[in-house]
Amino acid sequence: MPLSAPDTSQNVLSLFSLKEKVVIVTGSSRGIGLHAAKGIAEAGGDVRFIIALCFMVSTVFTQIRKDFGKVDVVIANSGVCMHVSALDTTVAQWMRIQNVNYNGAFYTAQAAGKIFKEQGFGNLIFTASISGSIVNIPQPQAAYNASKAGVIQLAKSLAMEWIDFARVNIISPGYIATDMVSSVKKEWRDKWHEVIPAERMADPAELKGSFVFLASDASSYITGHNLVVDVRFNSFKKRWLLRICKSLDELRRVATCNLWQRLSTCSLYFIIIIGHKSYLSLKNDDQSSEESTGKSGVH
Repeated sequence: MPLSAPDTSQNVLSLFSLKEKVVIVTGSSRGIGLHAAKGIAEAGGDVRFIIALCFMVSTVFTQIRKDFGKVDVVIANSGVCMHVSALDTTVAQWMRIQNVNYNGAFYTAQAAGKIFKEQGFGNLIFTASISGSIVNIPQPQAAYNASKAGVIQLAKSLAMEWIDFARVNIISPGYIATDMVSSVKKEWRDKWHEVIPAERMADPAELKGSFVFLASDASSYITGHNLVVDVRFNSFKKRWLLRICKSLDELRRVATCNLWQRLSTCSLYFIIIIGHKSYLSLKNDDQSSEESTGKSGVH
């Protein structure tokens, strides 16, 4: 059973060790895949780099298992992105994105799953994206977003289907400073920096720990999970508040007549009143808590 309890007498750091683990990483020639492979190797894993067409994946996986006796972990990482509006997307463009990002992920999973089921254990990790859960702005990329959303749901489905012989999880990175990202328009990158709470993109190396965690026994009780690594960019409330504040600021700047000035002033007063009420509520809660603590004698 892949979810059987590990040796809990081990030191916690040993749970993160990938020593003697055979790990296959697809799409590992650059970017996120390359750093995922580096992280696995640094944790002691025996990494196999795979760059193969869909119809070759099963053959390659089978050969690796024959050579090493087993396959412990497979990381399905291959992916491409095109910034084309939905109305202008050609059949060829749509099919390329789906074939690499979604179909490729499925065939990789299928090839790994057959080996995992036969040997009785295994661990599959998909590289998806926050684009599978949100709609990025300002760039048009409906085809890419749809493909990554499909990967997330595929992984969750396989986690249930394969519960008897494999763990299946997802890593959804936010904006990562890869070669692919550096080639896009500067105004888009500037816009991304505005909406990222940390106001910077991640270095691909910052994802190494996430891959090692999900590949190791440190995550032995985790399956069907989407690990989002995005400094809360995916937080709807945070982005909503940023947009509200930005809209109010723009409203104030364009307030050239009394009507707009009044509207702007009313909006600001409304926020101040709500904020003041929230402050008083929190203050009352704190006072109640202090009185309760004093009465109970607990410090």
